[in-house]
Amino acid sequence: MGESPHGPGELLPHDPRECMTDAPAVRLPRASRGLVLGLALVLLGLAQAGCDQPHQAFLRDDQGRALVLHGLNVASGAKGPTWHDGPPADPGDGHPWITEAEAHRIAQDWGFNVVRYLIFWEHVEPQPGVYDDAYLDQVAERVGWFRDAGVWVILDMHQDVYGKLDTSGRAIGFNGAPQWATITDGEIFNYNRMNWSLNYLNPAVLRAFDHLWNYDDGTHPELQDRYAAMWRHVAGRFAGTSNVLGYDLMNEPWAGSSYGFDWLGQFPIGDPAAQALWEATKLADFYRRVTAEIRSVDEDSWIFIEPAAAGSNEGSPSHLPKLDDPRGGDPQIAYFPHYYSLVMGILGSYDPALDTSIPDWEANRRSEIRHMGTPLLIGEFGAGPEFGNYLQNLEETVEMADRVTSGWTYWSHDPGSSWSILDGAHQEVAERADVLVRAYPQRVAGTIGAYSYDPQQRSFDLTWTDEPGVTGATEIYVPARRFYPEGFEVTLFEPLDSGWVSWDATREVLAVRTVPGISDHALRIVPQPPPGGPPPPGEGSVSRQSFATD
Repeated sequence: MGESPHGPGELLPHDPRECMTDAPAVRLPRASRGLVLGLALVLLGLAQAGCDQPHQAFLRDDQGRALVLHGLNVASGAKGPTWHDGPPADPGDGHPWITEAEAHRIAQDWGFNVVRYLIFWEHVEPQPGVYDDAYLDQVAERVGWFRDAGVWVILDMHQDVYGKLDTSGRAIGFNGAPQWATITDGEIFNYNRMNWSLNYLNPAVLRAFDHLWNYDDGTHPELQDRYAAMWRHVAGRFAGTSNVLGYDLMNEPWAGSSYGFDWLGQFPIGDPAAQALWEATKLADFYRRVTAEIRSVDEDSWIFIEPAAAGSNEGSPSHLPKLDDPRGGDPQIAYFPHYYSLVMGILGSYDPALDTSIPDWEANRRSEIRHMGTPLLIGEFGAGPEFGNYLQNLEETVEMADRVTSGWTYWSHDPGSSWSILDGAHQEVAERADVLVRAYPQRVAGTIGAYSYDPQQRSFDLTWTDEPGVTGATEIYVPARRFYPEGFEVTLFEPLDSGWVSWDATREVLAVRTVPGISDHALRIVPQPPPGGPPPPGEGSVSRQSFATD
């Protein structure tokens, strides 16, 4: 059993906000260009100084470039209907609605380069040890659509409230585990229609999760063994698939009868000490078992792990320990928590004066990745017009993500959903798309210092440092057709010969190549200057190039 890095029920052994800066975004001035290189390096040093760097580790491509991922969850509709009103006429096939054309649209219209693709244990292993390879072949076909579109895929083994049916055939939750693996010991599930997440508190659901987690001290250790073997089968099927980035081992793990957290640090819900111990021991050991099985067939893909959903989703600390990766070479484990504001859900509106979930989430996640040494991405976040001021919540979330994460996948890509960027007619919902679509560095040839996008000024800033062995250009997505109709100007704060930057207008990707001899780099993108002309060149200390928008 794993040991907690700190006592169960305690907060992390330091104040996670002690290293936060009030001004983490990079801002480079348009005047006094002769001084900008020195200023850029000062900003780079500021971004990397102290005990809490903005970024701790990165996913890397096969050229060693740091990856930043923006994308969508595909898709909630794959869950299929529940059985709470009797057997559905169409139980669903476990696939999202996505089409080949839509896979390309995700990249072309919005500049997204990743999807978190939902799959389900119930569809992979409908009977113990019996795998539905036809289902996985259909998943692979859709993965191929994304490959052709230049989009990474993270396979997410999804569950909501454990599963659909228990072993006796009674309806229990929503999706996830197969019927044969849903053991409730006769507890009756009473469906809460008012708030779906409260169904996690149902005794039947708690019992099903307890049977899954209680490996060493339970009566059904075969459940975890089967789950790990199921993941081994999936990984064996997708190992070597060029755009499958990795595997999200379980969506929003729930602690069963051990659930609990301190909401806002003041209001205990459930048993916080029990959940802290469960997370540091039973959940961690579960991840170790599943990871070992995956690594027996796939040493190259990333393992994505999530903390306990209760608490961490709202910004409370997690108690996951640092996990070792049994693969040969550097570890490839990424931290993939979700973010949702419980305060916004209760109040029906977002008010940052009352809601500290974003700064709490940022502070605690910074502390956790410093301890675990992993890349950090947001697996889910989202909101819609049923919440007042929801766009501000989305804007502040993506700004926070720029500061501290390597990207995110928005929930969810379902036409007509009040949170989606598509309406029921598959037309873009501009108010949400205009928040989510932003300039960002997709691949960085080195280690990122900091990056930020200012939607009001339409300015993007990036600092990075060369790393030995990294090849290829730094690639930046610039939504030129959407936000730069008059074109844009790129400034690299160092002298270079011509040909240092190229523009792919079809993909809307800017490629930047630096020359040997300068290891620290700073770049800025702004809208094309007015017809009066660009500012002075800055005494040879910058390279500047402008691009028209087709």
